[in-house]
Amino acid sequence: MMQGAPPTIRRFSSRSFLVGGGKRISQALDPDLGDDDLFDDRILGGRGFVERILSLAGHAEERKQKPLAEIIEQVAACLGVESTGMRRPGRERALPRAKAVVCYVAVGEHGLKGMEVASVLSCTPGAVSHAAKRGEQILRQEEGLQAKLGLKV
Repeated sequence: MMQGAPPTIRRFSSRSFLVGGGKRISQALDPDLGDDDLFDDRILGGRGFVERILSLAGHAEERKQKPLAEIIEQVAACLGVESTGMRRPGRERALPRAKAVVCYVAVGEHGLKGMEVASVLSCTPGAVSHAAKRGEQILRQEEGLQAKLGLKV
């Protein structure tokens, strides 16, 4: 037990209070935090602190997430492939390239979850991660494609 520590911290003894963040733990440590404050499960603290950390990390408070279907349509149109082809397994020459760009744009630029992208593109979350790396390389090499998609990689 942590002697001399405030009761709110003693409740989280054996270092469990050092793990995680979010609303419940932040409010337990600082009762002045309200229910409407901004919280993030990765960060221990309230609105002001969370906003400052997220802005330093390059994240907007409310990251605009483009729907995955819209990303797929946009990439398909730019690369000249059918969007329906990206939603099923296949080894058509242009598809892996298009899927890689979709993975990068969805996960890297719009913050969508790899599992969500994987289920739509009929692949595994690990494959999405690898494809996103390839997609970033493709976009770095082709500035015209970056411009068409409205990105700066």
